Amino acid sequence: MDKEQLREIVDRIHANWNITPLPNQLPTIYRAWWQLLEPFDPQLIDNIITQLAKEDNWAPRPGTVYRRAIDTLNPNPGPTAPEAWDTYRALAHKIDMGIWEEQDIHPTLAATINSIGGYHLHTNSDREHFTQIYTQHKNKEYQ
Repeated sequence: MDKEQLREIVDRIHANWNITPLPNQLPTIYRAWWQLLEPFDPQLIDNIITQLAKEDNWAPRPGTVYRRAIDTLNPNPGPTAPEAWDTYRALAHKIDMGIWEEQDIHPTLAATINSIGGYHLHTNSDREHFTQIYTQHKNKEYQ
């Protein structure tokens, strides 16, 4: 992506979410977006912006678009944190019922289960703890 393409994308973000930055803020804004999105194809980023405009009332941050681009390019991005929790609880239920069957688990979920030390979490506060650990492991994929 070149800087003119990035400028068009950032301006489109501002238009989609009705944001009017001050003119003296624009160089800093463009620089923040450039640092994260420069390596990506502009069409990919444009598609992501279109999708985010349909999904969210709040303007995305550069990191949000960056993570979405990485996930789009990753053939196996893994589950979201709520999906990972559901999978974790389903696996825990199978173990509790004695009907465990060997199955493939996404590496990020497996690393989270390993960090937690098993399948003993079940309460709402446990879910928050699980989500924090899962998010830490997931964020490692973006570095």
